[in-house]
Amino acid sequence: METDKITKDKFKEQESQYNFPYHFLVENNEDKIIKPFKVYYWLYDYMRLINYLKLKVNEKNYKNILDFGCGEGRFLFELKKKKLDKKFFGFEISKSAKLFFRAFNPEIKLFDKTEDILKYKNYFDVITFSEVIEHIPDENVKENISLITSLLKKGGYLFVTAPHKNLPIQKKHYRHYDSNDLMTNFDQSKFELVNKEFLFKSSFTKKILNKIFFNRLFLINFDFMYKIFFHINKNNFSGNENNCETIFLTLKKINE
Repeated sequence: METDKITKDKFKEQESQYNFPYHFLVENNEDKIIKPFKVYYWLYDYMRLINYLKLKVNEKNYKNILDFGCGEGRFLFELKKKKLDKKFFGFEISKSAKLFFRAFNPEIKLFDKTEDILKYKNYFDVITFSEVIEHIPDENVKENISLITSLLKKGGYLFVTAPHKNLPIQKKHYRHYDSNDLMTNFDQSKFELVNKEFLFKSSFTKKILNKIFFNRLFLINFDFMYKIFFHINKNNFSGNENNCETIFLTLKKINE
């Protein structure tokens, strides 16, 4: 069927990008500088998103956390630093991503089968579902969110991020969202919307700076320059529905 072919093509596109752990190419000192070493300009905002997600998660009182669709595990890799009293879990189906996850996070329990993770119903204090939903075929979105809902305990928090419709849809994505579209995936009788944010304000200045810092002609490798870039980008972190690139939802489970 045509739908099956599209699904296979999109999964193949994502799988092909896991030929090396590209999320780990970034040097990260979140208080001073973020410096990528390959010309993947989007990795810069990816690392900023991880740092912000980490900040938001750490505002909550949690004992355990599941990163659903964890990829090769960069978020948990960052989150677990100095968090010896927490339990970390990942869920991922990509064969390539799982290999990298286990290499970088050998001490974290990784699930790759639904039947295994179902043993943890109503267990997790926090679940992150970041930059994942756009990779899921239409016919599988509902079942994945139902699974997440069953795993999160009542009173627990679900953090969701997804690319906004303001961005063109990438080959490996099925769809992008506006905030209303994204919210329709979550049963309002089970989830309360705690916060809705619009991240990565698009601007002419940002586009020019990206072309300078992440070009294919030369590599900028001066910490001073990246510190300037870091501070300029702080002003473009938050936007609105009309000019953002990413939607960030904080949801609280209120009913089973």
